[in-house]
Amino acid sequence: MERNTTTTTTTAATTTTTTTTTKKSKFRIFKTTGNFHNKENSRSELLTTNDEAISLKPATATPTTGTPTTPNFPSTTSTASSLPEAFVTEPPDADTAAAGGRDKDLVACNGINGVKIVKNCRSRRRGERCLWCNVVSLALISVALLIYIVLDKTRPPPPAPPEVCTTPSCLRAASRLLDRMDRSVSPCSDFYMFACGNYLDANVVPDDALYRSAMQEMEEEVLVIIKKMLDAPSKSNETEAFGKARRLYHSCMNTSFTVHEKDTADSPIFTLLSPDHLGAWPLINPEKWDPNEFNLEDLLAKLALYQVHTFFEFYITPDERNSSMYTLQFYKGTPALARNYYLNTSNDEYAGYISAYRALLEETSVLLSHEGILNHTHIDELIAFETKFAMISDSRECEAGGNGGNLTETLDLDEESSERMTVLQLGQLVPDIAWGRMLRHTLQEFEINLDVESLIITLHCSPYVPDLIKLIKDTPDRVILNYLVWRFVLRYMPFISNYFQQLWQQFRSEVPDPTEERTYISRWKECAAVVNEGFGAALARNYVEEYYDSSISFKIDNLVEEVRTAFHLVINRQDWLEQEMKEVCNDKLDIMGKKIGYPEYIESAELLDEEFEGLEILEDHFLNNILRMKRHEVWKELKKLSRPVDKKRDWLIQPLVVNAFHNPAANEIILPLGILREPFYNPGYPMYLNYGSLGVVIGHELVHGFDNHGKRYDKHGNVSQWWSEDMAEQFTERAACFVEQYSQYPIEMVGKNVDGNETLGDNICDNAGVLNAWLAYTRWREKNGAEPHLPGLNYTIPQIFFITFAQIWCEVVSKEGYEKYSKDMHSPGVYRANVVAQNSEFFADVWDCPVGSPMNPEKKCHLWV
Repeated sequence: MERNTTTTTTTAATTTTTTTTTKKSKFRIFKTTGNFHNKENSRSELLTTNDEAISLKPATATPTTGTPTTPNFPSTTSTASSLPEAFVTEPPDADTAAAGGRDKDLVACNGINGVKIVKNCRSRRRGERCLWCNVVSLALISVALLIYIVLDKTRPPPPAPPEVCTTPSCLRAASRLLDRMDRSVSPCSDFYMFACGNYLDANVVPDDALYRSAMQEMEEEVLVIIKKMLDAPSKSNETEAFGKARRLYHSCMNTSFTVHEKDTADSPIFTLLSPDHLGAWPLINPEKWDPNEFNLEDLLAKLALYQVHTFFEFYITPDERNSSMYTLQFYKGTPALARNYYLNTSNDEYAGYISAYRALLEETSVLLSHEGILNHTHIDELIAFETKFAMISDSRECEAGGNGGNLTETLDLDEESSERMTVLQLGQLVPDIAWGRMLRHTLQEFEINLDVESLIITLHCSPYVPDLIKLIKDTPDRVILNYLVWRFVLRYMPFISNYFQQLWQQFRSEVPDPTEERTYISRWKECAAVVNEGFGAALARNYVEEYYDSSISFKIDNLVEEVRTAFHLVINRQDWLEQEMKEVCNDKLDIMGKKIGYPEYIESAELLDEEFEGLEILEDHFLNNILRMKRHEVWKELKKLSRPVDKKRDWLIQPLVVNAFHNPAANEIILPLGILREPFYNPGYPMYLNYGSLGVVIGHELVHGFDNHGKRYDKHGNVSQWWSEDMAEQFTERAACFVEQYSQYPIEMVGKNVDGNETLGDNICDNAGVLNAWLAYTRWREKNGAEPHLPGLNYTIPQIFFITFAQIWCEVVSKEGYEKYSKDMHSPGVYRANVVAQNSEFFADVWDCPVGSPMNPEKKCHLWV
């Protein structure tokens, strides 16, 4: 490489600057070893100038004639003080000229002056070596800099900050998530408190409810919407059905018809309590009661017309053996209050409940009695009878219950204690009750002509029947009549008048009903709830027109299919399932139906009006309207006995109910309008929020078809043995882990633990549902790409998914609510969040929870994951 070198030579008279060009470096090191400044090495190295070697051997100086030459060594400069010492020499003297123009020290280097040889050669070589060090250092720095520049240009740019969603929907969602969280709690210590801690601190249980929860808040919002729709002026295109709903609401809100009517015999309640209807009530009219006119079956049939269930509860559901047809299901009855209130006499609190119940009975009888007489004897007999009734109905097996999110509780059967037969066969088996006469009386009220004796009936908990018959035989008819009529009055007490409604609310504020979610204190809430119960389809049509984007149903349909596909993947990876069983399970899942939003028929005003044809709603007394509405509902149910199941039209659930359901007899899930709202679903949300809430709910409901109840129903909704014995045992073994696990958790305030057997089905579905939803979301993200984060939440997408899921179960619970949990098929919210987290390896990975931490125990329960 060519190099330009500028040399400045200073003499006594002038300074000359000369620029020379050389082809290669002036000094070449042939070999170096060890320390460059080592004396031995310095003496042994050969330094060359062009092709001429400089040797350290002694030589004879040869005088030179002609023009003096300057060796090609660094010369002194006027700036010598700024150069390294090795490159500085003194000006030439006379000895230099005598040596042919060469420096005498240079001559000495050839052996003339040994002292000078050591001193000056070392000085020169040290300078040369320092120069080389600098050159090498600069070269290395240049190479390093070049490498850095190249790498910097080829290195991918640092990841950009995640995109943040700032739409109104995202801002609301972020605010809600943050408001409920307590970030001072470690998610690996108590995930429920981490996700819900602030919610628990900021809320209390309302006076008219057992809980304060996300779903309860949604119910409140739906009631507000119903009120607004019913309060709005009527429209020209309003359906007749909605007009009836509006009149029912107005009659409920019209307090001029709900005054205390103690002094008038024109009140509907007095008409009903007459010999021409239910019969004279001995408790208030002992002199008008005729023992010869009493017939138990006729009275039970009359009570059934108004949906008053006492000794028996009956439902009309698809046949367990042929789900395409309807049949009657008879369950044992229950007393008016929770059974343990009557039976646990050592509990002072329960004793107080019975005292309040007795006081309500006494005041009611005085108010409805024309003479205002209080009959203590009759009341004592009534309470004593109901206590005995509570004793024979104490067993929880095969008991009909509420629908609390899973219709299997009502529609499921207990094979060991249920009997399927015709009404004729039932009469022969249990002749003490005239079953045919009772059913015939009810059907004739609606002019429904059926061959009663050939109707299929399933009698559940058959051991209860002989105990009931014995109790009835041992009890005077007067006591039985008093009790049955009292149950009617109690059922409709809130609708008799304002005064009776206040009595009822006061009683319910003192005595909780574990079978009911709430007792409304606000009049408008009570009225809105009653209208939704009877005219839900008419309200849903208006709701769809005013509040619902029809495209949402299509999007949720896709959401269901994504979760269904994820569950297929889960089924296929179950190593305990035989391949044939996997195929059967996948087949059932494939054809599992889905009902989203509302039944299609409500879009037709004509079909909707037909649904309420024959039902007269007038703006007269509210109780009259309620009674007519209840009879109409019974009529619609009884008509099912004469037609096949219409899966498309028969929804079983009102559209504005805030919940989701699985119907095993139809092999379908139901997602009503009421739950297709924030915070469970919003089309403007990032999908990880929708999958973390509604997706989890969908996953839960799909798994119900394969839990300990749903697995008894085949793909057509018929009860059958479609599981092999070995596979059923494998299932039971894995399910037993959940029973043991959940049974160890206490229920606050009541001194009991979760019933792991009673809650098994929903516990299985909770655990599997979350995994199904997350797998479905990952598939969605692969097809659609990453999504923006929420503002203010410094968490990963999987972490936000889990927070969203946990906040479904944020709840503040009253003591009565915990009492309900002790008998409920669902676990308390804290366990629906925490135990699912504990069983999930994915959760532990997402939150980096060490093994052995509270949320990542070593032992986990798995089924359908």
